Amino acid sequence: MKLVIPSSHSIAYNFKYYFSFLVRGGKKEADKDKADKKQMMASSKGHNSGLRRLLFLLMIVVTSLVVFYRPSISDIKSSPYFLPSSWQSASTTIPPEIQTLIPNERAMAIKQLKYAAKLETKFAPNPNWGGRDHGREDYKYHSENELRKLAVCIATDTCRQNQTSVIILGHIFNHFHLYEGYMGGEGIWTASLVETLTKWGYTILHARDDWVYMWYLYNQIPGMVKGIIAWRTGQFGTFEDQMKTGRRQHGIPAWQFFVYNYFPDHYTSIVGDAWNMHSEFGYSHEQRRSGSRSKGGSMGDRGQGRGAWGGWTGREAKGREGERRGEKGREGERRGEKGREGEGGEGRESANFTFIPYVVEPATTPPYIPAVQRPNQVYILAKFVRYFYNGAQPAWEDRGIFLRAKQILEKEFPGFEFVVGCRDDRNGDQQKQNPMELPAGIRNLGQMDKVEFERQLANSRVMLGIGWPTLSPSPHVALSLGIPFISPFSVHGWSDLEDPETWASSQHHTLKTLTEPYVYHVLRGNETQFIDAIRKALSTPIEPFILPLMTRDHHEKQVNKWLNTDWKAKAAVILENRKNGRETENGNEIGEFAL
Repeated sequence: MKLVIPSSHSIAYNFKYYFSFLVRGGKKEADKDKADKKQMMASSKGHNSGLRRLLFLLMIVVTSLVVFYRPSISDIKSSPYFLPSSWQSASTTIPPEIQTLIPNERAMAIKQLKYAAKLETKFAPNPNWGGRDHGREDYKYHSENELRKLAVCIATDTCRQNQTSVIILGHIFNHFHLYEGYMGGEGIWTASLVETLTKWGYTILHARDDWVYMWYLYNQIPGMVKGIIAWRTGQFGTFEDQMKTGRRQHGIPAWQFFVYNYFPDHYTSIVGDAWNMHSEFGYSHEQRRSGSRSKGGSMGDRGQGRGAWGGWTGREAKGREGERRGEKGREGERRGEKGREGEGGEGRESANFTFIPYVVEPATTPPYIPAVQRPNQVYILAKFVRYFYNGAQPAWEDRGIFLRAKQILEKEFPGFEFVVGCRDDRNGDQQKQNPMELPAGIRNLGQMDKVEFERQLANSRVMLGIGWPTLSPSPHVALSLGIPFISPFSVHGWSDLEDPETWASSQHHTLKTLTEPYVYHVLRGNETQFIDAIRKALSTPIEPFILPLMTRDHHEKQVNKWLNTDWKAKAAVILENRKNGRETENGNEIGEFAL
């Protein structure tokens, strides 16, 4: 069918026809217009009347709408395209933690929650994410969901305090805890940090150990990122690949990257000491000096501690914050000491890493059981059978020591026994080629979850270390339950037995600051000390004790200090000194970087 464009005459006539039909009405007018219409049709030379009528009817409708509604259109305020009419009608469960906020924060959080919940229905997680076939994409879903929440709160002006401050977790052990329930030392630390940051309203993004993804996240919101916690290398790239340089202006600035290592005294940051973040404090002469300033490290009537931390009760610790090594010098006020041997030499200043502890809480679950109500049970700290064998460098290579000690001690302490909760974690071929059995004299409780482990531990009178694992959180947990810890150590030929700083090794570096009756330090391989320490620990009950540096209060002070330090300014000073040939930092990885 050929489309013919009407003439101006026919347009005017049709407008007149439809307008008179709509406005005047009535049969008379309709008849007259019908005759006029026939005349018009004759003049149009057979044009398609149906198409013409439809076209001009639409023109009239549009014109009428503009005429009649134009005054009100300008008064309508625009709404974001993602806010449909049903936005506020969705039912949303309010998390308990929101109910504890102050009224203004609570109102904003609830409003934002409703907005975000509506978005989540359109961005549902894929059930296959996290499986081997899909590359463990679950961490990306979390982070992108958090970015959507940020967008919503910014667009709707409902951001909570600190919500636009972002922390990126990029260490593989962070990922193992968050997605696989790992509860080793790094997992416990991750749980404490995430709990605190969440309580304070910070946005936490997950990045596994994926440096490419960390770069991707950072460059979307560079002005919001407070810090990245990760290791220098990962399964997907390295920090050096993504670091900001003169030629890579959109890289991640080194001063925003904190190298996490659970163990203290590792210096692997390119910037400097304070960019190394650790979960345990360790032990040094500085603690001893601080301890001597606090009345010789008195523990009241219960003995003496060696250093600043272990030498105080909780009451004494509250008044000594400024004397602690962990608080001293963290804002760039160096102590002026010489560097540690092998880490800088003459003239270099002492190390000063960022210490953020995990939290050790007073016993609640399980409840504290007074020592006199517990059986004469010694809990051995060992998750795997191989810890008793040479590959793990056990403190007592002669595995017969446990049966001999049991036969001696059960005569003095009725019902005495060693217990452990461990398994053989090797593969089937390894187990066949080299069978490993638990030493005689030990009862195996089997593999346990965290709750059952702590229940069994709470029912013991002593925790015994056998050399591995080192710096485990478990001895801290034992002390919080009123259970002393026996910690094996080794020495050099020139070591001073009274000076832990000179020892070659210790199962728990931080707890070298405590002495009997809280921690019994026993020479590796010394059977007499082994039995004597167990005997004294069973005979000398202790009350629950938590090192002041492992409390929630101190944890939160350290996290708050980290979050509120001007790291760029500190890095600028270090960089300027470095360029001028004055090095103030430790480690083999320090170098130049771009601010």
